[in-house]
Parts: sequence; structure tokens; C-alpha cells
Amino acid sequence: MSTQTLRFVFAFFAAICSCGIPSALAQETRATILGRLVDPSEAAVPGARIVARNIDTNVETRTESNAVGLYEIPFLIQGTYEISVEADGFRTYSRKGVNLALGERVGINIRLEIGEASASVSVTAEAPMMNTVDASSAQVLNNRMVMELPTMGNSLILQAGLTVGMQKLNFANVNMSYTNASSNHSATGAVGGNEWSIDGTPNSGQMRRAAYLPFTDAIQEMRVEAMSFDATVGNGSGASIQMTTKAGTNEYHGTLNETHWQQRWNATSSTDSGVYWGRIRAAELAGNTELAKQLRSEPRQPSGRSNTYSSSLGGPVRLPKLYDGRNKLFFFFIYTGQTERFRDLETNRKIYTVPTADEKRGDFSRLLRVNAARYQIYDPFTTRLDPSTGLFVRQPIAGNQVPLSRVANAKLYDLNPA
Repeated sequence: MSTQTLRFVFAFFAAICSCGIPSALAQETRATILGRLVDPSEAAVPGARIVARNIDTNVETRTESNAVGLYEIPFLIQGTYEISVEADGFRTYSRKGVNLALGERVGINIRLEIGEASASVSVTAEAPMMNTVDASSAQVLNNRMVMELPTMGNSLILQAGLTVGMQKLNFANVNMSYTNASSNHSATGAVGGNEWSIDGTPNSGQMRRAAYLPFTDAIQEMRVEAMSFDATVGNGSGASIQMTTKAGTNEYHGTLNETHWQQRWNATSSTDSGVYWGRIRAAELAGNTELAKQLRSEPRQPSGRSNTYSSSLGGPVRLPKLYDGRNKLFFFFIYTGQTERFRDLETNRKIYTVPTADEKRGDFSRLLRVNAARYQIYDPFTTRLDPSTGLFVRQPIAGNQVPLSRVANAKLYDLNPA
């Protein structure tokens, strides 16, 4: 079986003006810096000019403190910022290394020192700031964690089940199209449904699953809120999982990614292992050592492999001699694909058909003429343990004639009713 998946993520980010841009998204994923400006006597400093500059894009967002010294700079994309403050009669204040995560609200209260504006006060390499602004208890997987943590099928959503307060409900094989296995997580004892979003846009599918699985290289950060005490993530009674896609910066960056998976590198399932050793034991009990030797040489599980690959590129939009988007306009592009090859009883060895008129009435006798050993139907209500082999066996249904009373929903699937 071969599957080819093509996905594009193409995003442009422009500078944010000082007046702010109202959010039209279902849930805000950009960050906010807020706080209060005071002088050495703890009096408010109104009318101070505050600038937040993104180190990677050099984009600046400006605001002013109000009459009681309060300020707020919303709608900041994730990244590292430098905060500078200027006010008449005070020294210029500068703070570097302010790291903003997805949807984070960071409170920075600043005390300005009296003096000439030409003199400055610089603050660097401070300890991480404690969130005292809201009731958020989220865990954020930053870009370094996103890129370095091994993830099966390159589906970052798998990591949500390993964060604090979350529970992973199964560990089945996953790839970019397996939304159920990848996003089958829960919080608070699997009560209620989860809320999924990408760049503030809802990404919730059936039950508590995600509707779309973004490729790892396309994601900048992921935020998992297992205990939604804050009203901003109150749209679901379970966990809130938010993701934000990457954006370009003033430098061109790209990635190439190739992930190879082999089915036989995984542990053999208990079902396949039971069938494998059951056939060997049956041959040995029958005294057929040659057959038992042949069966031992066969692989315990069928072969299969998948390849997941991607390429991405981001940077400033530049048109030679026409436009230079540095510090203003950026792009990010990603291409992802997947190829699968499997050889097992669930794919190329199984023949998929629709039931015939006789089969709708429970008559499967025609299959015995095709291959009696392969298509014999057994009665599930006669299952018992065979003490001589240690295997469970069932009685065959005579002539493959299933009583009509035991054919479930016979009329429901009858396309040509009498």
C-alpha cells in the first residue's frame, strides 16, 4: 500500500503597529508583556514610552504608560525580546533576554531611576520570571524541545500525552494521518473533551482527538494546559492544547528531514506471537519436525516500512531591486510527504468484496468451493480451550450455512429487498 501526503503551511507575518491589532482568532496564542512603571518613591510614572523589540525580526511594538503607570503590550509572537523604557527626567531603562512563549502573559514591573536620558540602566541575564498575572498552569514545549525530542511519525501532538497532568491512552503505531492514535490523550481522568488549536484556529475533531496533525518542523511551540483554571482556555472541560506555527526571521533558515520506520524493528504483538508459536507447537505435536523447522525460519511478523520526509524554508521576503522585507515582512514554507509499504494479512493478502445476495441470507457455501481451508466459517459461541495444544478452538459451521436468525441487520444491508 502506498500513501502520499502533501501539506503546505505558508505564513506571512507583518510588523505590529503601536496601536495594536484586535484578535479575530478563536483563541489568542500570541504573548503579552504588561506591568507598572514607578519612580524610586514608588509613585506612578505616566506617559513613559515603552518599546518591545523582537531580537530575531527587529520588529518593534510601542506603547505608553497610563495615568497610574500601567502599560500593556499585546499580540507579540513567540521569541526573545528587548524591553526599553524612556521617560522625561529618568534614565533610559533596557532589559534584554525576555523570552515569550506561546500565549504567555509576562508581568514586568519596572522602577526607573532619576537622571538624564543619555544615561541608561541595563538589565540582562535575570532569573526566569514567575507568572503572577493569571492562573495558567500550562507546560510549554519550546522550539528546542520540539526539534530535539524524538517523535514517532514526526507528530508533535504525541508529546502532549507526556506533559504534566496528561495521560496517554494508547501507544499504537502512528503517522501523519493517524489522528486517533496520535491525539488520544486525556486530563482529569478522561473527563470531558480536549480543545485543540493551531495559531488560535480550532483544530478539534471527534471526541477528544485533533482534526489535523501538523508536521513537527512546522511548529514553533506547543502549550499544554492540563488544568484549565483560567477563563481564556475555558472552551472545553478537558485539556487545552495550543500550537503555533513557525514564522520567518531576518535570516534564512531551513530544514531537511527524513524518518524511516520498520515494522519488524518493533516488538511482535502477542496475537502474532501466539499464532507463530501455535503453528510450531502443532507441528511438533504431530511429529512433523521438518515443518516445525521450516516454521521457525519464517519471520514472526510480516514486513512493512514507512518513510516520512519534509523540507522547510523561512526568512525575509526580498525581491531584488524591488523590495526588501527585512524587519518588516517574512515568510515560512514547508513541504511534507509520506510513503508506506506493507505486506501483511491486513493489506495486500486480503480481498475486499461486498456481500452477495446469498451471503446476505447467511449462505457462504460458495466460498468453500474456492478454498475450503481458508474460508471455512467457525461458530464463535463454541470457543473452548484444547488441552492437547493449549490453543482456543471453535467448531466449524456446517456447510458455511449461517442461520438467518444469526445474521445481524440482514435487511439493513439488503440493497435489493424482495
